[in-house]
Amino acid sequence: MHKNMSQRFFILFFTILFSCLPFSIAQDKPVSWEEKYSDESYIYTLIENTIEVKQDWSFAEKIHMITKIQKEDAKSLGEIPIEYDKSFQEVRDIKAYIITPGGKKLKYKSIQDLNPYSGSPLYSDKRIKVVTMPNVVPGSVIDWEAALVTKKPIMKIHSGIR
Repeated sequence: MHKNMSQRFFILFFTILFSCLPFSIAQDKPVSWEEKYSDESYIYTLIENTIEVKQDWSFAEKIHMITKIQKEDAKSLGEIPIEYDKSFQEVRDIKAYIITPGGKKLKYKSIQDLNPYSGSPLYSDKRIKVVTMPNVVPGSVIDWEAALVTKKPIMKIHSGIR
């Protein structure tokens, strides 16, 4: 019985070892970062989000994103939407530029402040700042940052203010 058990263990051990062997051999050749993500339309090379809470429970959220455009279908990322509620939020310090495939750095084309419900009978304080970038083509890099400042707490009971 003991001998039979050790034979099973031996067979199981080598079965596992040899089933993993092709996987480990395939992993020996490192794949470059560019090869690994070459099929993606775009790649976020940086997503940075910092929140600073102030004494009165207001806060500022700083957003910084860098996106590499790799294919034509990602050109729509040249329209950057930043949503906010104008009754208690404000968008400040928008910095946005694009680096063309040739290395030229261009500033954003325009910033619009839009009502997402325009044309419908709804009223809302929700707004969208849309930053429009020029010359968004494959090979370009979009780099933008903004601060979303929340001026007062949404619900006083949750802020400790009474």
